[in-house]
Amino acid sequence: ITGKISGGLEVIDVDCKYDITGSLWEDLTALLKDNLPDIYESLVIAKTVKGGYHIYYRCSFIAGNLKLANRPTTAEEKKETYQKEINKGAFIPDAEKRSGNDKIRVLVETRGEGGYV
Repeated sequence: ITGKISGGLEVIDVDCKYDITGSLWEDLTALLKDNLPDIYESLVIAKTVKGGYHIYYRCSFIAGNLKLANRPTTAEEKKETYQKEINKGAFIPDAEKRSGNDKIRVLVETRGEGGYV
């Protein structure tokens, strides 16, 4: 649990599974190393089960969970969402609505006050 309850822990969640460039993590770490080398060296970084990364740090002010980077959902991903809804037994109108609402893929977000990793 992130936020005050954990002593000011905040986490940046990097979801590489949605990275269509294949270089999100390398680009992000290069930016951190080049612009914040001392801070980068003090970060705790863990690889997630699904191939992403969590960057752990403590800070004095923590907002809620914030989306920092996203991209539009591709047509193929919308088809996959639709098929998953059908496979779960959703009625066709519900599946169409849910796949139509599938507009973005979040690449990077914070887990702040009330968040969980």
